[in-house]
Amino acid sequence: MVFLALTPGGLQDAISMALPGRDYIWCSASAISTAAFQEHQGIELTRFTETVLFDNEDDVAHAKDVIAEHHPDQRVWIEAAQNRYGSIA
Repeated sequence: MVFLALTPGGLQDAISMALPGRDYIWCSASAISTAAFQEHQGIELTRFTETVLFDNEDDVAHAKDVIAEHHPDQRVWIEAAQNRYGSIA
């Protein structure tokens, strides 16, 4: 399985849920600093060079396409945020 984390909190959740050697995590540039990314150990983590925004469908679609290129036939879980109206962004 592949996790797409968009925020620091989502990244921490993905790290806690992912199984080393089986799962992969991709994250938005805003989810982890460059320095923290370089120091990261453990589960395989890939960091986009740009921020992937919840409310930008093009950002999320592009991220899904890139992930699919690297992990074909893998299920992708995407972090989502509930807005104040209760719908998923």
